[in-house]
Amino acid sequence: MSNTEQGANLPGNRAILLRGGRMAKHKGQIASYAPSPGRVLSSVSTTALGAAISLAGRHGISASNRGTDLSVESTGTVTGSRHVKFASNRGTGNLTVDVGDAISTNDGYGIHARNYGSGILSVSLSGSFEVGSEDGIETLTNAGNLSVIELRQSASVLSASDEAITNNEGVSQVGLAAGSAFSGAVLLYDGRDALMIEGGADISAATVFDGGGATRDTLTFSAFTGTLGGTLSTNWESLTADNGSTLNLDNTAAGFGLVTAQNGPNEIAMGSGLNLGGELQIDATSNFLASHADMGNVAISGDTFNDGLIRLADGQSGDRVTVGGDLSGSGSVTLDVDFASGTNDRIIVSGDSAGARQRLHVRIASGHESTLQNTTLAVVSGKRTASDFRLADGDFVANSGKLRSTQTHMRF
Repeated sequence: MSNTEQGANLPGNRAILLRGGRMAKHKGQIASYAPSPGRVLSSVSTTALGAAISLAGRHGISASNRGTDLSVESTGTVTGSRHVKFASNRGTGNLTVDVGDAISTNDGYGIHARNYGSGILSVSLSGSFEVGSEDGIETLTNAGNLSVIELRQSASVLSASDEAITNNEGVSQVGLAAGSAFSGAVLLYDGRDALMIEGGADISAATVFDGGGATRDTLTFSAFTGTLGGTLSTNWESLTADNGSTLNLDNTAAGFGLVTAQNGPNEIAMGSGLNLGGELQIDATSNFLASHADMGNVAISGDTFNDGLIRLADGQSGDRVTVGGDLSGSGSVTLDVDFASGTNDRIIVSGDSAGARQRLHVRIASGHESTLQNTTLAVVSGKRTASDFRLADGDFVANSGKLRSTQTHMRF
């Protein structure tokens, strides 16, 4: 390949054309073609150019393949007036697009990748780019085929269309690494989709995370601390707090079929009056804050598995957490008791608790240590046994090194 055009502003529609492994200038655009099935592995890389590609025509890089795999990689700045990268694979293998440095476009898509073969479509971005009227990254596959989109550290996407990342009806796995940033929406449409957001990813300019119309879409936060706002997420069946995350949920919680905290320490907090629309699973390293810093009621519509901690104790007695399904697991529940007013927190199970092993930790909100009082801490409507709940300290609760006597019972 001749390097005489390095760094030049190239007119027309194509800068570089690759045929059968050879690369050559063609109408202001980098392009690759493998016309016959199985003929060649086509690979286009801007590394050899050593300088920026700028063109007044259509696409910065265009790659089309009907052979096996197709790989497109850029490490320099690429500018296009339509799509910066257009990659289409109808071969039998994988389509890989890797962007190292900044790219930009005045109109169209930043990366438009289509894989209608049988392999995996992978898009990785470690640079930044600004996009005109279309999506920042758009991936298209046949239904059921996989797209993997990764924003690495220092990657950023800004799209004037407010659609930063989109995927069609194919299966997708999207990752936003620590240090990445984007502005706009993630729209994943139909297909089984998964979105992973790491702590340190800048999502302050995000408008919505939309899992699309499938029934098994998962949203995961890893080592992340923040609030999941009411309009920020939609169409996700599963939410996971992982690897030391702290999540505050508002009314978005009603839309999740399953909320999980695992591989902690993790903390999921819900304010009073909110309803978790599905199931709750808390592992031994995690905790769930119900009515945190506020007195009120929190409802969990489905089953609850608690091997960790459900915390109602916040210094104000009278909180309620209601489990609409069954309660299981060998965890703990902390509750406030106010001996002065005769009020207390309570866990209510509409289903069964038989077989659960939940320890009740009582915190004294107010009152005298000599007070003797019957207090209902747990109510179970379904099947239960006497060992489902027990006071962590027998009939005594330690507070500030002193023992306060209580007689606490469960009402069935």
